[in-house]
Amino acid sequence: MSAQSGERGGVRELLMGRPLSQRDGDDEVARTAAELDEWMHAIHAFLPQILGRNEAAKQALMEFERFAKLPATRDGVVCKRAALLFTLAREPEIAHALLHQCDASAADVRMTIDLERRVLPFVCPLFLKNSCQSPDAFCAFSVVLSEMWAGEKLGNFPLPDRAAATVATDDDA
Repeated sequence: MSAQSGERGGVRELLMGRPLSQRDGDDEVARTAAELDEWMHAIHAFLPQILGRNEAAKQALMEFERFAKLPATRDGVVCKRAALLFTLAREPEIAHALLHQCDASAADVRMTIDLERRVLPFVCPLFLKNSCQSPDAFCAFSVVLSEMWAGEKLGNFPLPDRAAATVATDDDA
C-alpha cells in the first residue's frame, strides 16, 4: 500500500481511514495524506489520456497539482478525499483504471461501483449547488450512504438501464 511496495491502498480505506485498532494517532493523518497524494499523482497522469490536450485538461491538471501540494492536515486530507470522490463521479474511466493499479479488494470494487453509479449522482449536485464549500460533508455523506444504505434507492438513482427500460406509448394502449 505504500510507495515503497508499488501498491496503492484501496478507495474504501482512503475514504474511511484504517480501522481504529490499526491507527497510529497523529501519524495517521500524514500517512493518509501521503496515500492520497499517490492517488492525486496517478489521476494527474491519467487525465491527459481521458480529456486529451486542451484548455479544460490543462485546468484539471493544474488543480490536481494543487491537491497534491495540500498540507498533510485533516483539512488537506478532506479536500483530497473530496477531489477523489468528484473524480469518481465525473471520470469513471479513471476510477476503473485506478482500481486495476491498486490493491483493490472486493469491498473496494463494490464501493467504487456503488459510489459511481448510485451515490455520487445523488450527492454531487448538492455539493456543486453549494459551490463545493463543504468537502467534509460531501465525503461523509457519500461514505455513509454507500456503507450504511448500500443498495437502497436514493431519489431517482440508480437510473434504470435504458436498454432494459420500456416506455409505454399511445400505440401500446
